[in-house]
Amino acid sequence: MRCFGWGTLCLMLFCLGCSGKPDPAVTAAAEQVLKLGGTFIVQGYTVPIKTAAKIPPGKFSIQTVHLNGLKVRDEQLVPLQSLTSLEELHVEDSYLTDDGMAHLQAFKSLQDLDLHKSLYITDKGLESLKTLPKLTKLELSYTRIGDGGIDALLTLKQLKTLHLSGTKVTPAGLKKLKDGLRGCEVLK
Repeated sequence: MRCFGWGTLCLMLFCLGCSGKPDPAVTAAAEQVLKLGGTFIVQGYTVPIKTAAKIPPGKFSIQTVHLNGLKVRDEQLVPLQSLTSLEELHVEDSYLTDDGMAHLQAFKSLQDLDLHKSLYITDKGLESLKTLPKLTKLELSYTRIGDGGIDALLTLKQLKTLHLSGTKVTPAGLKKLKDGLRGCEVLK
């Protein structure tokens, strides 16, 4: 009895070869996320990976990283810089500083950045965001930013949503942002 046709068998063998060798830098980044207690989602999937045993064996890219509430520090982001296809980064309630924000510049594909309750981020740190051409959603609520960071935020013309609750941004600063970022919902 024949289970597979030749076409099916060839396709299966071809797909096995497609996985390729894993990228050691991406694997190290995945391990770092898990070591910190976070999770990540591989490109093309929806289920978060929570254990090292679930890290894909072949070549893969990481789409989303969740490090919320884990008190992530600046140096802990360094191994993640190889994640060039990262689209979402959630580091709510972190110990990131303005210096650590420079590590975010590696994420050129980043669309969604959550820095909610990252109390050591100030206006100076927002300068690092200028190099993120695809950023459409930015969560800065309960950070130490104020009107001094508005000029940096105004360069992010692709933003669709900007959260600023609990910041030092004044009503005048808020108006300047709303006028300068047409098409962006600025929430305070």
